Parts: sequence; C-alpha cells; structure tokens
Amino acid sequence: MDEKAGKTRVGYKKHQVTDTEGLVLGVLTTSANVNEVANLDEVLATADLPDNIHVYGDKGYRSVKNEELLKSKNLKSRILHNTKKGQALTAREKIRNKLIGKIRFKVEPNFGGINRWFNSTCARGSSTDETTGNRK
Repeated sequence: MDEKAGKTRVGYKKHQVTDTEGLVLGVLTTSANVNEVANLDEVLATADLPDNIHVYGDKGYRSVKNEELLKSKNLKSRILHNTKKGQALTAREKIRNKLIGKIRFKVEPNFGGINRWFNSTCARGSSTDETTGNRK
C-alpha cells in the first residue's frame, strides 16, 4: 500500500523474464513493497531457462546472494553494477554497465507497452539470450 496525495493505493511490480529481443518468457507480479533483490529466484522460476546463458538485470537485482544464485543455476550474470555508499563505480564497472545497457535497451519498450496496454505502473526485468548464450 502506498500513500500519495492523502490517498492510499495498492501497488504492484511486474518482474519480467524476456529474451534479448524483448519476447516475454515469464512474469512475476509482487506487491510494490517487495524489493527486487529479494526475489530473483522466483522471477527466474517463471521461465524455463537453459544453462550457460547470460541473465541481464537492472541494479535492483545486484547482490552477493543473487550472484551466487545465478552461479548455482549455471547462469551468467549480466546484472548492472550499482554504486556502494560513498564509492563511485570503477572504470571497468562503468564500461561493463554500458555494454550491458546496449542489450538491455531492447527490452525496455516492453515496460512502456505494459504501462500503456494494461495500465500497469511499475515493471522490472531480466533478459536472457536463449539462442546462443552469447551477447548480441
């Protein structure tokens, strides 16, 4: 539940698993107060993913626990790096984020489409390359 302008609203997040072209493979809907970092396993369970593919995700999914989860499932992490309190990203992390962003931008129109078509207000996503396991 969220209070805005004196009104209480119920909120939801849609977590999507897509391929790198934006085709939706799985969707998990949670309440808005659920943090992305806490439910990556549930999100990935919505799609049947092969081993050794790249999993792209926004900064909200970055954690040591999630990195270990991906390794245990034989998936390769391409989750964006986020800054730590009082520290900037290293040059390598900035370059990596930029390269990941070149692939992730393909799935962003899905989020806008969901907002327009289904009157949804929040979506998060992870994308995978199901065909080769390689970057496109």
